[in-house]
Amino acid sequence: MIRFIRWLASALTAMVFVGAAHAADLVVSTGLASETGPVRETRVVSTFAIRGFTAPGFVSEASVRGMRSALHAQLSLWRPVGRAVYVGGGGDVALPTSEGALFASRAPNLGYHLGGGLLLPLTRGAGLDVSARYVFLDRRAADVAPDRFSSRFWTATVGVSFHM
Repeated sequence: MIRFIRWLASALTAMVFVGAAHAADLVVSTGLASETGPVRETRVVSTFAIRGFTAPGFVSEASVRGMRSALHAQLSLWRPVGRAVYVGGGGDVALPTSEGALFASRAPNLGYHLGGGLLLPLTRGAGLDVSARYVFLDRRAADVAPDRFSSRFWTATVGVSFHM
């Protein structure tokens, strides 16, 4: 776990430096997360992300998403399609923060996500970001009964992207 946190911090640092050379974006958003398993519960999520252009035609993102029962750290690689649409995916780590239906064990849950969104310019330095992601988490890390755990859920958020 400690190794993964160090790796995540290193990746975020590298992305920020690379992104700074090519102008990075700070994205602040809020939205909903809804479980797709036997426990169907919808929750409010808040997301903070940093995006930077890391390779020609690709945008990397490091984000932290807060939910009622866990913090989600995500590393994503997005591919812009046209001027406003982006698609892609990445890796997830969910760190439980309290007892709840989604994460009842204290062990981190690893997984991945697929998704996409729209980035619509509002002004020269800001844009409207609308995104949706489907998250797949490792069910083996959960120490709960199958009817109380959902290892898959989707999130939909709307936020503001600030160009730095």
